Order: sequence, then structure tokens, then C-alpha cells
Amino acid sequence: MKKWILLIVCSIGFVCVKAQNSTQINLLKNKLLIANSDSARIRLWNELALIYAPTDSANAFLYANQALTLSTVRNRKSGIAGAWMAQANALEFKSKFKEALVLFTKAAELYHQTNEQEQYAIVLDHLGKNNYHLYQFDEAISFYKQAEKIFRSINNINGITVVTNDLGVAYSDKGDREKAIEYYLESLRIDEQLNSKHIGITLSNLGKLFFDTHNYPEAINYFNKSIQANKAEADFINEGKAELNMANVYITQIDYVKGVELLTAARTSFEKAGFKRGVQSCANNIGALNIRQGKYPEAITSLHQALELAKEAKSNSGVALIEQNIGYAYTLMKKYPDALDWFNKAEQTAKQGTDPYTFGEIYNHRSMLDSAMGNYETALQYRSKYQTINEKLLNEKITKQVNELQTKYDSEKKAHQIEILNKDNSIKSLQIENQQLEIDQQLFQITANKLSLAQAGLTIAQNDLTLKNKNETILKQELTAVQKEKQIVELDKQNKINQLELNYKNLEISRKNTMLFIAIVLLLMGGLLGYSYYSRRQLKQENRMQEMLRRQEDLATKAVMEAEENERRRIASDLHDGVGQMMSAAKMNLSAVESDLHNLDEFQKEALHKIQYQIDESCKEIRMISHNMMPNGLLKNGLGAAVREFTNQIDTRVLKVNLYTEGLNERLDSNIEIVLYRVIQECVNNAIKHAKASLLDISFILDKDGISVTIEDDGHGFNTEGIQKFDGIGLRNIQTRVSFLKGVVEWYSEIGKGTLISIHIPPAN
Repeated sequence: MKKWILLIVCSIGFVCVKAQNSTQINLLKNKLLIANSDSARIRLWNELALIYAPTDSANAFLYANQALTLSTVRNRKSGIAGAWMAQANALEFKSKFKEALVLFTKAAELYHQTNEQEQYAIVLDHLGKNNYHLYQFDEAISFYKQAEKIFRSINNINGITVVTNDLGVAYSDKGDREKAIEYYLESLRIDEQLNSKHIGITLSNLGKLFFDTHNYPEAINYFNKSIQANKAEADFINEGKAELNMANVYITQIDYVKGVELLTAARTSFEKAGFKRGVQSCANNIGALNIRQGKYPEAITSLHQALELAKEAKSNSGVALIEQNIGYAYTLMKKYPDALDWFNKAEQTAKQGTDPYTFGEIYNHRSMLDSAMGNYETALQYRSKYQTINEKLLNEKITKQVNELQTKYDSEKKAHQIEILNKDNSIKSLQIENQQLEIDQQLFQITANKLSLAQAGLTIAQNDLTLKNKNETILKQELTAVQKEKQIVELDKQNKINQLELNYKNLEISRKNTMLFIAIVLLLMGGLLGYSYYSRRQLKQENRMQEMLRRQEDLATKAVMEAEENERRRIASDLHDGVGQMMSAAKMNLSAVESDLHNLDEFQKEALHKIQYQIDESCKEIRMISHNMMPNGLLKNGLGAAVREFTNQIDTRVLKVNLYTEGLNERLDSNIEIVLYRVIQECVNNAIKHAKASLLDISFILDKDGISVTIEDDGHGFNTEGIQKFDGIGLRNIQTRVSFLKGVVEWYSEIGKGTLISIHIPPAN
């Protein structure tokens, strides 16, 4: 067995719920009952969705959808972002990282628009975590650094220690251990300064870093410190993770006794926290170590405990790996029939959806079993399958490493080219500067020459002015005193006249400018008023047209659905009253013929009985089809009773249905009951025919906020990307029927991981 224990990397999260806090949930629900504003209801719904996200995805989506619907109607961007964030958290806890990334990205855009810096930084940290889980380390580091920058700008110390720890994890897995240690130590410094309860997580991550570098004493030292710090904070989950990681150190050094001891301690810690996935991991690893030590009965007991938890978690990979581990233990005990039975179970489980590594483990150990049983041909076949998968995984790993090295080489090559270009540009810049200096020197010489010419011209002008002054002096001396006085008086009068004319012209120009300005202002105001009136008129007409179109669409949809239901009633009536009666009459006539016929041999009697049996079965089939097309339970008792009657008819060996209803004591509008009944019929048929599901959970909840329906199966699932372009009649019918009731329907699905359908009908209907 190649892979025994997974070394767990600890990361601090902003939405980290150890177990469902029923007290807090009840408190929020009580607050919700007395909430007197839309903002309060939206906030409380989103808080409930976040609390349910780790443990109950159905309720998480239920409350988030209610917040999303009301926030969309009221245009509350913060409420919409909070609902998307809660839904993304639920998907993140279910390891649906790609789907979570889409919702976190949408939430980040809205928080950025509303300038909610702290929430924006928290979502950026989540974007980093999901990229990290998808092995996109560079993208993860980029988001972490953006979050770190915002946390530092708003002096959010807790946010800084969270994101620096996450950066250490990302750099560690990327292989840059120097950067990882730098960020881990920064996070540890802040934790120690604040006496933070998260210090145990940082210490555990430092232990992992020393483990990766094979410095086992330091790794054990830091894991021990982490255990003590988490124990002091009663943080049982992270205490168990540190114990599990330290167990891996001892197992690497072939100290299985100490490894089992630490795994048992980790299991106890996880049980205190109610962390079933951790308990499952410990039980599986204890079983694996017991197999290594030859303690096969103890190993099988521990593996059975892990198997029950894996089945409860609906983890196909976990179930298949544990089943093949049990088969491997029976192989070593030489109980070959039991081993063969468990390997067959593991292979069937793996076919329901798992990763290539799981198939490789099954084929490897199955080859050992067949070889021990003397089935060398099948042993060779399984060994070949194992080698094919192993080579594929190895090639993928090598390809990834080559791509990373190629990217690093290209980056260094580009950096070198940029450095060369920068040097060339520097040389060219120096040449241009030298040329510019020579030009400046030439311009300076030309300017000096022009200055000399200007000085010569100035000297000539001064001489001319001196000569003119002398001539004017001679002229003035020739004028008599009377002439001078007369000229002065005339000049004074002329100056006054000119000044009056100038003042009058300025006044006239000012008056004209004022009138022109007033006219322009009035013209602009009139234009604006006219445009405003025209825009409002156009908007009203457009709104009226849209309202008319909406009503016409509603009437058309309603007419189509009513026509469809009427046709169902007619066909059901014809089947029941026409064909059904004819089949009953045929049965009676056949019975009369049988009583009139005598002396029939055994062959003829058997043929007659077969005909009677076929007629009976045909009558039953006609009644069942007639009932499904227009069930009496829906007409008489309402939606809840009709759905329960419909699901009770399903063979539980094909599909087990769990139905939960709340608030359906009174009858609903007939259109709503018919639409939802047809939607449930379509979903059940899809789960049986296409999803091949074995379990279906249906939930109806009616309250003052409307009707919420969730339908979740454990079937094959499908890719929801581009769902709006699907040509499937079933999905299109569901969308059309729910839209008719002004409701919203959302699909959450992934290949091999089932399907979740969420429907919300607002109370206006």
C-alpha cells in the first residue's frame, strides 16, 4: 500500500464552524421572527446560511436564496454579495471549488463596488484558498497578497495573521520554502503578540515545513507545541490535525507503535469536535498500520468503523479505498473468498465516481489476490491495469513539472531579454543626450550672436530717440505760451468727449451681453425641460409596453399550461371512462365465455387464464396512467398529500425518497399546486432515468416569505456550465413552469457528485 496517511495542512478560515451551534441558530431564528426591516431580515438570513454552510448545504442554500431574492428586489448589493458568499462557503465545504470560485468572484465584485474593504479582503482570501485547492498556486498567492494589502491598510491584525499563514501554506506547496518560513514566522510573531487562538495552526504548519525537509526532530517539536496551544484553546479539530501530522513523522521513521498511539489520540480529539471526516481518516490509517504490523483482526475492526463513516459522508473514493483495504487484509490472512468479495465491492463502488488513484490501488491488490489464488491470467490483467494507471499518473506529474520548469525558463528568458533591451535603450539614450548637447551648444552660440545684434540695434534706437527729443525741444521753444494753453484746453475737451463716448459704448455692450446671456439661459432651460418631458413620456410608454408584453406572456403561458392540464384531464377521463370500461367489459365477457365452454383441455384453460391476467394488468396500467395524469389526491387533498401519494408508489428498491413538508396544512392556489406537482414529477423521473440515483431528498417549506423547495439526489450529476443553452425538454419545462409563478430555480451539480435543485416562489403568488 503506497499511500497510508495524508499530512494535513492547517489553514485559518474566516468561516470555520466546528459543529452546528443550535443555540446560535435558535437565537437568529427568534430574531428573524421579530425583524421589522428588509435589511435586518437579509442580514439574519445570510448569517443563518453561513452557519449551516459546513454541515447542511440544503438549509444554507434555502436561507441564502431567501436573502438573494429580497436583496435583488430591493437592489441591496451588500445582501446579494452576502448570499453569494454563503452559497460559495457551502460549496467550498463540499469540495466543489470550481463552483465556489464563480460565486466568490461575483461577491468580490459587488463588495468592491460598495467599498466594503474588510468583506472584500475576506472574499479575496477565500478566492486564494479555492485556487490553492485547485493547485493553482500562483493565482492563490496573487489573491492572498491583495487581501494582505487591504488588511494592512485598515489595520486588521487578525486578517493579517490569517492571510500571512495562508501565504506560507501556498509558498510551501509551491516549493519556495524560504518564502513559506518568512510568512509563517510573520504570522507567528503576530499570534504571539496578540496571544491569538490561531497560534496552534501556525505552529503546525511550521512542523509540516520541517517534515518536508526531513528535519524530523524540529517537526516533532513544533507539532508538540501546536498540540499544547490547541489544547489550551479547546480547539479539538486542530489539536487532532497536529496529532495526525506528528503520527506521520513517526510512521515515516517506521515507529508504528508511536504512530498508532498518536492516531488514537487524534481520533479522540476529532470525536470531541464531532469532526467525522477526521475520525474516518484516523480509523482508516490505524487499520492500515495494523496491517503493516500483521494485526489483521484489529485492522479489519478499525477499517469497518472507517467504512461506516465514509458511507455516511457519501464519499465514493473513501468507501472504495477502505473496502479494498479490508480485501487486502483478508488476502494477507489467506481468506481468499472474503478478500475477493471485498475487492468486487470496492470496484463497483469506484465505478460510481472516483479518481484514477483509487482504481490503481484496487487493481494492484486484486492482482496480488489472484496471484495467491493461482489465477495468473487475471492477475496479469489487473497488474497491467494498475501499471497503466500508475504510468498515466506519473506522466501527468512529469508533464506538470516540465510545464512548471518551462514556464520558469520562459520567465527567466524574458527577464534576460528585457535586461538586454534596457541596456540598449540606455546606450541609445546616452547617444541622444550627446546629440542634444551639441545642438544646445549651437543654439547657445546663435543666441549669443542674436544678442550682440540686438545690443547694436538698441544703441541705434537710443541715438534716434536722443535726436528726436532734441528736435521736439526746439519745436516747443518756437511755440508761444498762448498757443500752448489753447492746445492744452482743446486736448482736454477732446479727451473728455472721447471718454464719454467710450463709457456709452461699454454700457451698450454690457446691456447687450446681459440680454444675450439671459436669452441663452432661458433657451437652455426650455430645451432641458422639453427633453425631460420627452424622456419621461418615452419611459412611461416603454414601461407600459413592457407591462403589456409581460401580461401577454403570462396569459400565454397560463393558457398553454391550462390547455396542457385540460388535455391531461381529458386523456385521463377517456382512459378511465372509455378504455378502462371497455377493458372491464372485455374481462366480464371473457368470464362469461369461460363459464359457457366445457370440456376444455389444460392447454386451452392455461391460455384463457393468461388472457384474463393480461386484461387485469392492462386495467391496472390504465388506472395508474390515468391517476398520474390527473391524481385525485391533488384535486381532493392538496399538494402535500398528492406528492406523498406519488412518491409512495415508487419502488424503494429503485429509488428511496425522503419527503419533508412544512406549512402545507392549507390548500394553495390550484396553479401553484399543479406547477409544483409537475416539477416534482419531472425531477423524480430525471433522478430515475438519467441520474440513476438511489436516494432522493425532497423538502417543501411554506412561510410568510413564500415557498421554498429543495430536491437533492446522489446520482451521476451533470455539468451545469452553459445550462441556459441546454436543449433538454425536462429542464426547460421546469424553468418555464417556475418562471410562470415569478419564482427562481437554480441547479448545482457536478459529474459523479449528485444534483441539488433549489426553487423559491415569492409570496405574491
